[in-house]
Amino acid sequence: ITLNIDPSNAQDILFECGILVRDEFGRVSISLVGDAHLIIEREAKLAYLAGTFLGGGSISIPQETTNNKNSGYHMEWTFASSNQANLICSILAEEDIFAKMVERGDNYIVYIKGGEKISTVIALMGATSSYLALESKMVDRQMRNLVNRQSNCISANIDKTVSAGLKQIEAIKIIESTVGLESLPASLQEIVNLRLQNPEASLQDLADIMGNTITKSAINLRLRKLMQIAKELGDTND
Repeated sequence: ITLNIDPSNAQDILFECGILVRDEFGRVSISLVGDAHLIIEREAKLAYLAGTFLGGGSISIPQETTNNKNSGYHMEWTFASSNQANLICSILAEEDIFAKMVERGDNYIVYIKGGEKISTVIALMGATSSYLALESKMVDRQMRNLVNRQSNCISANIDKTVSAGLKQIEAIKIIESTVGLESLPASLQEIVNLRLQNPEASLQDLADIMGNTITKSAINLRLRKLMQIAKELGDTND
């Protein structure tokens, strides 16, 4: 849609909209006092919010390596007037979005951080497609981070299990080389054979191998007993 305005009426329209003002000496200039008198209704305020963003706004999306799902998102408006910047802050505050304002050179920057806040502002401005795209991106990022955390946790648990198994086998070797494994009670000898045959198995794996005839806690208790015996034998040899 194209709106054609007769040049002879253009200045009158700009004055009426508050875009042009005339000072006490009759000099004409562009208004820098904000447009609060034009945006009384909420719908008009949100339209003004969207218009100023289209004219001087930007959004930064974080890199995928950022761990926090809500960090790295940045939205800002750039104004030549502090009054206009304050007006935007006021409009956002009415929607429970509390922006910050800083000076950058000759300009005033209003900015918001946090994916959820930015997503809310985009929805308020009526940019439904952009809102859905951002929400989708945030969910995807959250899921990737969750998968990565789970993968890291599994990897850490495997490393912990292998390390524990190696220490237990080392303890068994100390007992074998000192007092001999045959000196152990039958219950501990059973656990010795189980661990030697399954050096990397977790406690639950060992319980499963035993057909759950012995609990994971009981297996752990017996392995700790072996570690204690080995420690005492080592201290004695020292």
